[in-house]
Amino acid sequence: MAKNRSGKRQAQEAGQERAPRAVADAPAVSATWRWLTLAAILLATFVTYLPVFDGAKEFTNWDDPAYVTEQPLVRSLDAATIKQMFRTESRVAANYHPLTMLTLAWDYQRGDGKMQAFMQTTLALHLLNTALVFVLIGMLFRSSLLMPALCAAFFGLHPMHVESVAW
Repeated sequence: MAKNRSGKRQAQEAGQERAPRAVADAPAVSATWRWLTLAAILLATFVTYLPVFDGAKEFTNWDDPAYVTEQPLVRSLDAATIKQMFRTESRVAANYHPLTMLTLAWDYQRGDGKMQAFMQTTLALHLLNTALVFVLIGMLFRSSLLMPALCAAFFGLHPMHVESVAW
C-alpha cells in the first residue's frame, strides 16, 4: 500500500497524473436498425389512422364553418389574402393564428375545398411529430433502441391524438 501511495505521489510531483479509467460505453445501435424501427412505427401509425380517409368524413358544424367552409381567408392564396392573415386585427373565431389559417388555405386550394386534403396534412404532421419524438428520445438514450421506439409508438398510436389527427 505504501509503495502505491508513494508511486502516486511521485507521479503527481512529476506532473504526471493518471487518467481516469474509462467506463466502457454500451454498444451503439446501428443506424439501419434505428431507421427500420422508425419506419415500422410510422407505418403502424399510418395504418392506424388510415380509416380517416374512407371518404365518408365531412366537415362538422363545431368550428369548421368559422375556420374553413365559411371563411373567406382560406379561399385564396394570393399575396393580399396572406397579408390579411398576418394582420393582428384579423382574428378567426376570436383567435389570432395566421399559420393555421395559411395551412388551412393551402389545404383548401390543394383539395378544392374537400376534406381529404385537410386529413392528409394533419396525418403528415402527426407522422412528422412521431418521427421527431423518436429522434429526440434517441438523442437522449443513444445506446438504447427500446426507449425511443416505445416513446414514439406511444405518441403515434395513443388514442388521445385521434381528435387532432381525424378532425
